[in-house]
Amino acid sequence: MTTKIKINDIASLEKLNVVNRNSGVFVELPIYKDDLLNPYNDSVQNVKAIKSLKQIVEKVIHNLKDDAFLFVYGTPLQLIKFDELVNKKINFHYWIVLDTNNCIEKNSTQLKHSHVGILLYSKNGSLSSLDVKNTRFPHIACSACNNNVKDWGGKKHLMNINGTGLSDVWKDLFDITGVRDDKIMSQIKLNILNIEKSLFKEDMSCPNEVKSRVQQLVGNQNGEFIHIEVSKDYLNKINNHKETTTTFLIKNPSTNKFDNQVILGDCITEMEKLTKKYPDGLFDLVFADPPYNLAKNYKEYDDERSAIEYEKWCNTWIELCVKLTKPSGSIFLLNIPKWGLSHARTLNKIAYFRNWIVWDALSTPKGKIMPAHYSLLYYTKSDKSPTFNNGLKIDPISYCIRNTCQRTRSDNESYLNDKIEISDVWHDIHRIKHKKDRDDHPCQLPHKLMDRIIQMFSNTDELVFDPFGGAGTTGICALKNGRKFLLTEVDPYYKKMSEKRISETLKTGDTIRLPSKKMIRSKYTKKFLETKVQELSLTLNRKPTLNEFVDKYRLELGEIEKIYPEPNRVLKAGRISLLNRTI
Repeated sequence: MTTKIKINDIASLEKLNVVNRNSGVFVELPIYKDDLLNPYNDSVQNVKAIKSLKQIVEKVIHNLKDDAFLFVYGTPLQLIKFDELVNKKINFHYWIVLDTNNCIEKNSTQLKHSHVGILLYSKNGSLSSLDVKNTRFPHIACSACNNNVKDWGGKKHLMNINGTGLSDVWKDLFDITGVRDDKIMSQIKLNILNIEKSLFKEDMSCPNEVKSRVQQLVGNQNGEFIHIEVSKDYLNKINNHKETTTTFLIKNPSTNKFDNQVILGDCITEMEKLTKKYPDGLFDLVFADPPYNLAKNYKEYDDERSAIEYEKWCNTWIELCVKLTKPSGSIFLLNIPKWGLSHARTLNKIAYFRNWIVWDALSTPKGKIMPAHYSLLYYTKSDKSPTFNNGLKIDPISYCIRNTCQRTRSDNESYLNDKIEISDVWHDIHRIKHKKDRDDHPCQLPHKLMDRIIQMFSNTDELVFDPFGGAGTTGICALKNGRKFLLTEVDPYYKKMSEKRISETLKTGDTIRLPSKKMIRSKYTKKFLETKVQELSLTLNRKPTLNEFVDKYRLELGEIEKIYPEPNRVLKAGRISLLNRTI
């Protein structure tokens, strides 16, 4: 059962007291374009709006059942402030991105805003009851070649015919004009999208299709689904920023002695030295990609701190980064959304929030909802107009990434006209997936990401700083784009690696990739083994054991291990055949 409650005033908010049995609560905050478009700092926050938001947070959390889920719809600024007021009283799980597809801003002299979001919390910390099996993204037809936009590279036998797994980036929010059969698997239906017609309306209220997906995700087995619609009568805009005509003096200290260096040392220690010499700032662009506290295998750094220790450490270097940024400069912080919310709370006190940029880096199959995106926080030292070199256009999500289709589109002017202006949702840059493209570093960034940041938010000959130098990608991309750089790196091994790659760039214009080692080939192919697993699964009406599989087809285990070092992994292919049979 669905219950809708509209919050117009404090009296209507009190009605939440009678709500004590629910499986899901969806709080829809009213959207103000001022909260999206204007620079924000806590010094200009609307105190009355924050008080109203706090009342909503307290009432909702108080009435939330232990096994219930809480979804909160709003602008990035609203969600940052909502999470700050939650203050870890319930468990944060996901920042779900909703790409409004050009509805917020048609044209902009700054980076265009295109995303609003949904925060997902639970009270008991468990996501086990979320129905991700039946809640999926529909398959979509490429607007150019009519194939599925998901290029499975010959692995369509592993596709769920009912759609792709749900990730935390929802960018399919267009009107559907028709359905066609997949060219290879006719049981797969492909939606045809009208990329000129977004599901979002002028008032930016949450589309019914999004609310239906959320409700399907939660299900109604344990009680009510409660939709709380907060009106503008009760919650005003958070951002009270007003344009000013004052200007600031830009001091340009001599930076020659820092040009194109990698300093070995702890970033906090080195930045503290620099702030004493350059209290008015030194860098035009600061980019930080810290360890994410995910127990990655760094050589010198412990990536497994307590949450309190990690946040304290981050706050220290964040404050130093802002101090070292020139008044006219920009700051970019990359992290997972959980820590992005924490970083934003710190930055909102000392800098100006511009965009929560979504780097949709392709999903990895983990978690109930696949974590597809990284948060790239964009702040400036001042509320004045920062450097922004516009003009970049990218393909809309209705185009696939097959090489053949991309080549066809590049030769056809009509497809070039379909490109869209870059916004704060970046879906066209993917993580480095193959070892042949990566150095010996656990978190190496793609050059395309750093090229974009440097090209758009700095000018020729300006100084770029990265406190976590790592494999040297920031320095390399700065050089390639005619900028100067300064990096700090705590690990001598990574410092040596980055200096080698930077030296190659200075000599040849780019880094040199060594040929990858040839893999030992098996007499079998992945597709052969996976289709045989599916065949046997349908016969047995369950996934086979490894022994059953090997014995049935007289396979050599050693040959399977050349493809699957953990041979039981091949058996997972049986699940999709059983699932598709029941759809």
